[in-house]
Amino acid sequence: MDFNGQTVTGKVTDSNEDYVYVQYAGTTMAVQRSEFDEMPALGSSVTGFATRMSTVSRE
Repeated sequence: MDFNGQTVTGKVTDSNEDYVYVQYAGTTMAVQRSEFDEMPALGSSVTGFATRMSTVSRE
């Protein structure tokens, strides 16, 4: 993941009870649902900080 440590904007591709899945540059990252005030719609864009833990923390 060469974008580790950068702020990225990815597309919401899926979700479940615990995670929202966001795709950026061909990589899918799991974001804990608790990071969002409101559940993002499938296909919407979200911006956050990419980490090696394969999650995006909301700004």
